Amino acid sequence: MDKNTLTAAAIGGLLVGILSAIPLFSLGNVCCLLWAWLGSFLAIRLFARATGKPCTAKKALAIGALTGIVGGIVWPITFLGVNMVGASSFAQQFQMTAKQMDFTPFLKNVSPEQAKYVKQQMEDFANLSVRSALFRFTMLFAPLMFMMMLLICTFAGLVGALLFGDDVGSAEAPQAAQSSSQ
Repeated sequence: MDKNTLTAAAIGGLLVGILSAIPLFSLGNVCCLLWAWLGSFLAIRLFARATGKPCTAKKALAIGALTGIVGGIVWPITFLGVNMVGASSFAQQFQMTAKQMDFTPFLKNVSPEQAKYVKQQMEDFANLSVRSALFRFTMLFAPLMFMMMLLICTFAGLVGALLFGDDVGSAEAPQAAQSSSQ
């Protein structure tokens, strides 16, 4: 793999992985993994501009696949990083609410030890379970997201080469024609 291929795929993959993980932006993936398509199109475009020639089908498939791999690796890291911040604030709010709640109406038929145990469980749930559930969700969903990004980006790379193949080298074409006529 040459430098232009890796650079284009890395930039496209970063776009795919980061935008797919950020809340609200990630809604773009509801539409057939929109960010995977755009990241692959961007990678093909960047490669073609860097080399000054249209991208072949074989090269487009490779760039698309690399874009999907980078996006599939970046997504869980970004997703966890962004959402752990939100999970922490949610856990803090839940913990404050659990401490302020009066459980006595719900616990009037249980012993004080059992009531203390229930309160402790609520606080433990607030501290651990939100982060733990988010991590488990991400680790379970990451392989599926990786495969979807890989497949969509690979296909989108080929489509991008077909869409952008004719107009990429057009800026250099007049210059090349002039120099060959002289």
